[in-house]
Parts: sequence; structure tokens; C-alpha cells
Amino acid sequence: MAELYKAYPDYKYTNFSEMMLSMFVFIFGAFTAAQSISMGPDIKKATKAAMKIFQIMRTPSKVDTGKADQVFTKRFVKWQLETQGKNKG
Repeated sequence: MAELYKAYPDYKYTNFSEMMLSMFVFIFGAFTAAQSISMGPDIKKATKAAMKIFQIMRTPSKVDTGKADQVFTKRFVKWQLETQGKNKG
């Protein structure tokens, strides 16, 4: 970094803050790439598990759940408060 700054002191990308930012981006990018590559063998297992989950979801249920009009649904009531002062309205 010092050699670049000495060679090009007026170049806007050789100032200290830009160089440190680029180093952090490079290092964190390398960490992320290494972690992605290390998890590569698990992709086949994850795909197989996802296929099983979707197969279970698509299978029709054998449980008789009854009719929809017999199922009790709870209604939510929105209460309106009467207040005094600036929030009245």
C-alpha cells in the first residue's frame, strides 16, 4: 500500500481510507468464497431433503377435517378508545 501511495500520491484510490476499504472487501470476499466452497458437498444432501419436503407437502391428507362451515373461526374486534386531548379524533 505504501509503495502505491508513494508512486501515485495524487491518485484518489491510493489514499488510506480507500486502500483500507478495498483490503477489507478483498478479505471478507475471500472468507465468503472459502465458506461457500466448503459447503459445496452438502448441496446434494440439501436438494434431496428439499425434494422430500415438497413430496410430503404435495401428498393429499388422509385425515377427514370436516366441512369448512362447521369450523369455528374467531373474530377479532377492533376497539376504539375515546380519549381527551390532542389524540381525539
